[in-house]
Amino acid sequence: MNAVVMEIKDGKAAILTNEGTFECVKDLGYSIGQRIDVDESSFAKADVVNFNSYKGRKKKSTVRRIATVAATFAVVATAFGVTSYAVPCTVVTMDINPSISMSLNIYDKVISVDAYNDDGASIASNIRSKAKGRKLDDAFEIALDELKEGSYIDGEDTDVVTSVSTHFKKPAGPKHRISGAVDDWNKKAKVGDVSVALECVDVPSDVAKEAKKKKVSPAKLMIVREAGAKKKPKEFNEDEWMKKSVKEINEVRRPAPKNDDKDSKSNNDDKDNRAKDKPSKKPDKKPDIKPDEQMEF
Repeated sequence: MNAVVMEIKDGKAAILTNEGTFECVKDLGYSIGQRIDVDESSFAKADVVNFNSYKGRKKKSTVRRIATVAATFAVVATAFGVTSYAVPCTVVTMDINPSISMSLNIYDKVISVDAYNDDGASIASNIRSKAKGRKLDDAFEIALDELKEGSYIDGEDTDVVTSVSTHFKKPAGPKHRISGAVDDWNKKAKVGDVSVALECVDVPSDVAKEAKKKKVSPAKLMIVREAGAKKKPKEFNEDEWMKKSVKEINEVRRPAPKNDDKDSKSNNDDKDNRAKDKPSKKPDKKPDIKPDEQMEF
């Protein structure tokens, strides 16, 4: 099972599992926010505070004990809330030519916006200042507005590629919200004759790990490799292709259908139409000869 480290103290780590439960495990040198694989057998039992363990001391009143426990839980809850808010649980990437990523916490709110390339860096700060603390769908529309403002979206059906990496089991939720945000944005932007064509790419874990190592967008690395599979090895340099826009990559990755078949079909249709228009030649009709007009030999 997957989990995110939420807090570390006294050799133990508090984790949030992908099933939405909080557990305690032994700290194996973890860091807050780290994603780990754990087994249920590694879960430690919660420590129980015994208020009556010290002999010779006057028993505390029930009210005082309740107040102490309530105060303890309040402190823990506050500390957890502060810590959990800053821990990224979902990362959404966005590529046109600028490549950026938005990290969201367990409350589905943006906590950071980062850039993968120079074009992304030029707009990431603007997106960060407006999208931080906003829900995913709102943040995605803000990002589209900034991309349009920067003339990266300047026509109809501009290719936008995105990917979702989430700690939770089902990434369908973020994908659905992104799709809805794009639909809403397109309806508003149609007034200015601009729109985006969204593609959400599923990135295998090995490609995602390599992208993290290279510090590049996992979605863009995925589509670049799909394009590279259609090129000859000598004609393809992955690092150079990572600098291209999504539109340029898609021209190789998803080439437009050739017109040969259409032209051939059109020619055949023309022939058929000409054949239909041309009057058919009727066989010569033999003249009728009356019996009395027949020749005698």
